Amino acid sequence: MRTRYSITIFNSRKKAITLMSSFIMIIAALLLAYVGGLHENNKLVFYAAVVIVATILNHFVRTDKINFKPFALMFLVIGWWVAGYPWISCFFILMSYMEYEAKKDKTIEFKDTFIKQPGLFGRTIKWFELNNAMVKDGLLTIDFKNDRLIQAEIMQEESDIENEPAFNEWCSQRLNEHSFVPSNEQRPSIN
Repeated sequence: MRTRYSITIFNSRKKAITLMSSFIMIIAALLLAYVGGLHENNKLVFYAAVVIVATILNHFVRTDKINFKPFALMFLVIGWWVAGYPWISCFFILMSYMEYEAKKDKTIEFKDTFIKQPGLFGRTIKWFELNNAMVKDGLLTIDFKNDRLIQAEIMQEESDIENEPAFNEWCSQRLNEHSFVPSNEQRPSIN
């Protein structure tokens, strides 16, 4: 089924996600240094120091060209693996993937029979679940019948919506076409 409209929404939680993951990495590095100190393993203490310095530098020196986070993550994963805790290394690999997915700007696809909301746990929204869907002044609003509401700022340059009234009219047509879903009592029976 072809996508009629594709709208990219701005992810306003990128900074908070980055800050939280950096905090977790620093805590894990401090624990790695503690484990290294207990076992008198200077290599682990060195790995932990590199992770802490790279994570802190990432917040103060980071530009579009320089990103210390993958470097710090690599040392953290290697450090926990060398320490004899490979499951912690696997946890941080999984965490880095989840952080990557959570920080991406999401592109919502509007199709004739449903709306595809992407993400790590993306979902398909049927038109009959909605009261309204519209874009006004660069803000996407999806209003569900169960009183749930999604509102997000759209990224105009990455979205293929040129005419807001045309999009809103198309959405209202979809809502009118899919507004009635018969219940079991209202469906005709075949005798």
